[in-house]
Amino acid sequence: MVGYFRNSIILLYGSTLILTFVLILGVHLNAHHYELLFNTISYLIIIVGLIKFPVVNSACFSAEDNILIGILLIWFIVCILRSISIPFSNFTTIPRFLGGKLYSAALLAPFFVYWGGNLKILISLWQFSKILIVIFLVLSPSLFIFDRNYLWHLTYILPLFLLNKDKLEKEYVIYTYLAVGVAMLFFVITSERNQFVKLFYYLVIISIFRIDNNLTSIANISIKIAGIISVSIIFCCFMYIYSGRLSKHFSDPRIVENIKSYEKDNLNSDTRIMVFEDFVLDFAKWPDLLFGRGALGTTYSPRFITLQELYNEDENVFRFPYGHRLEVESGYLQIILKTGLIGLIPLMIIGIRAMFLGFFRTKNNLTIICAFIILERFVLMYPFGLPSYSIDYILFWLCIGACLSQRVRTMTNNSIYLSFKMKEFYQVILFSKSYKKNQHTSHV
Repeated sequence: MVGYFRNSIILLYGSTLILTFVLILGVHLNAHHYELLFNTISYLIIIVGLIKFPVVNSACFSAEDNILIGILLIWFIVCILRSISIPFSNFTTIPRFLGGKLYSAALLAPFFVYWGGNLKILISLWQFSKILIVIFLVLSPSLFIFDRNYLWHLTYILPLFLLNKDKLEKEYVIYTYLAVGVAMLFFVITSERNQFVKLFYYLVIISIFRIDNNLTSIANISIKIAGIISVSIIFCCFMYIYSGRLSKHFSDPRIVENIKSYEKDNLNSDTRIMVFEDFVLDFAKWPDLLFGRGALGTTYSPRFITLQELYNEDENVFRFPYGHRLEVESGYLQIILKTGLIGLIPLMIIGIRAMFLGFFRTKNNLTIICAFIILERFVLMYPFGLPSYSIDYILFWLCIGACLSQRVRTMTNNSIYLSFKMKEFYQVILFSKSYKKNQHTSHV
């Protein structure tokens, strides 16, 4: 069971690394084709794993949760089938339909909720992701060389490491903070405000809510005060940079002059309002609002035509006319676009219930941490946070599964800590048994 999950995640990380190496090496390879292929194989592996192993039963969800999740997944599959005629009208669009992380694949990501109810799965992701932090640090100079880089996708796992640093070895704690520093600097330079604020949010969480049981209460208070001061300084620097004062030092002038100049020079710039207005006008009819428009559903935005003309995009792979958008810069609107309120409302109920159980009906800190990750996603879905077949969105569903699982919530902190250290624990036991066996043999 763990092997199926691990192989699925390896494929996702593999597509990211291929895109990165193609960019660094400058080879002539259409890496996006491999990304579509890897995404498709990845979710097929997960579905086979769900069928082959009793993953649903082992998640230990309540009957009500299973019914609600079942309704959500069935409706998402229906939304995929509603768009199946579009790719078959042009066979070249089938790979994009199947493996495009924002289309059919995104609607299949909620299947990971059942895998999140198994602690072995979370530990497997945890162990495998350690090496990715090292890879990120080694390749991080490429972030500041190329205008476009995929390497920062490896930072999606950083929140889990930051909030569980007590389970990391000392060297990986250092690697994690170095990766956070590099990632935040990159986000500042490239105006990735959403990603910057996301990591900033987790720094606030670990500064205020992190309590080390080995310290006295006075020391804990001092650490909290120092943490609040530190994040306040970081926030002030963030505001200073995005006021435009440092843009001439840290930005490519060509980029600043184009699309991102307005956002970089105006911290409070709201470029989403135009998107929201066009979306509301286009979704004036209640059937669209209630049922959505399927996995390849589009929304018409007359202001999007200007952007298409700016980039000379005369047509897209699905041959939709000018002004029709497949994605909207808001996770909530994207869900309504594809699945309607029938998809959004159950998703919100499941997520809010998971947060409640994770915060108030648990015996361990792990589910509290998972609840913080769910909360961050719900906030991020206002300005961005599109559902996608990516580690970021998969982690969201794994955390929901952990919070809904009665088995995970009833575990103590000590038992969870031991589970995360199980690899080293078993090594000690095996060594001990081997040593006793050798001693017994030598005496004989």
